[in-house]
Amino acid sequence: MELSLYLAKVFGIFFLIGGFALLLNKKTYHKADVKLLNNQPVTILFGMFVMLAALFLVMKHNIWELSYVGLITLIAWIAFAKGAIIVVIPDLLDVLRKKTFGNSWYVVGGVIWVVAGLYLTYHGFFV
Repeated sequence: MELSLYLAKVFGIFFLIGGFALLLNKKTYHKADVKLLNNQPVTILFGMFVMLAALFLVMKHNIWELSYVGLITLIAWIAFAKGAIIVVIPDLLDVLRKKTFGNSWYVVGGVIWVVAGLYLTYHGFFV
């Protein structure tokens, strides 16, 4: 449980800052995403890094329950899947980018990140 609290604190702060950054800087993040996805070698390297980091989390913290602990596990699995998809099917990113990378996506993503960040920060620091 000590690991879960630690990860709740880290992910909580990360998602709070990242979520507000997405909400406040939609255009900047859109430009950065387009540039990243247009550089396939960097994108694949990024995918490998995400996949490896998430794999460490999945192997160490694979606890499925309906609480903040389960949310941490879900985040780790989503990150692993995202990294694996980037590495195995990098061309799929072009299709997804054309369908999802509008300004509304950054608002939805930012709100989800802020809510997740508040939930994890609350459980990590105050419960």
